[in-house]
Amino acid sequence: MAALFTGMLLFYLITGAPCPINGFDNALQESPAARGRYTVFCAVATAIMLALSVFFILYVRRSWRRPGIAAILSFVFSLVFVMIWGVADSGRPPDNQVLIFASIQFLIAGLIILHPIESVVYFVVSFSLFGLMLGLYGEAEGHGIDELSYLATLDIVVSWIVYGLFQRGVRREQVIADMSRRDELTGAKNRHYLRDDFDNIIGTQHFVMLCDIDNFKHYNDDMSHETGDRLLRDFFFALREAFGDECTYRYGGDEFLVVSPDFDEEEFLQKIERCNKQLKHVMAGEENAELTFSGGYTYGVPQRGEDFRIMLRRADEELLAVKHSSKKRVSGHAYVA
Repeated sequence: MAALFTGMLLFYLITGAPCPINGFDNALQESPAARGRYTVFCAVATAIMLALSVFFILYVRRSWRRPGIAAILSFVFSLVFVMIWGVADSGRPPDNQVLIFASIQFLIAGLIILHPIESVVYFVVSFSLFGLMLGLYGEAEGHGIDELSYLATLDIVVSWIVYGLFQRGVRREQVIADMSRRDELTGAKNRHYLRDDFDNIIGTQHFVMLCDIDNFKHYNDDMSHETGDRLLRDFFFALREAFGDECTYRYGGDEFLVVSPDFDEEEFLQKIERCNKQLKHVMAGEENAELTFSGGYTYGVPQRGEDFRIMLRRADEELLAVKHSSKKRVSGHAYVA
């Protein structure tokens, strides 16, 4: 906090902006009542400033989980509040004070991204405090509640518009980023997405299954690539229907990866059966054969990245064993480190 106020005082001294030093100098030259009034007012304003700083720190940390943003907002709000009573106590004409204060607030509304709740709290409290100071110093004539309310409302609206544009830009970036992490043919997550999901997998129980379409090379090479592409999409849709989009990845070629946080093996096998039922409605080729798949899985709690890589290797070994035997089935076992 000492560093915060030191930085603010340096800002005022460098820029020449009005600050509490002006009010302190004026109060020393006036009556004891003026000095007492100034002291009480500064104490109240400081309490409000600190309370709002705590509010923004807690609110931003809970919502965005970015303490750095919370610290920046707290500093800016403290800076503005100190400037508020510095402007009001600097002896400048009321019109000039309102112009300076309104310009500062409009700049904040346009440049700082505030959540709608944050903007309402900030602008309502700051304009109320500014109006109270003008009243205490007898300079509120011609600047009533209606005018300050209008300015506060205008800043809130501007802040909401800026926030909306910012959120739209964020969503657009997320869409673009999501497209780059998904398979172009099926829409499934790819390996890049798997790396992003890595932290959510480590430390919790997951079933890891590698699976592929039986006789895919026959459908893709002997019939047509269009048939192969269609079967890959149908296979992904069946996996997604059973396990969810967030758990299904295209791992390479006709091979798909499922990383599912199921509670027990029975639940996981029920989802595999659901996938098989979905595939019964898919005709694999001209001979109207049903589409089938083989899979290998393991399950456990990967405590570190190496554990997860071992689980992938075990699942791949199980898949190879199934492919070399009867196909059309899924086999697996628990992972033991």
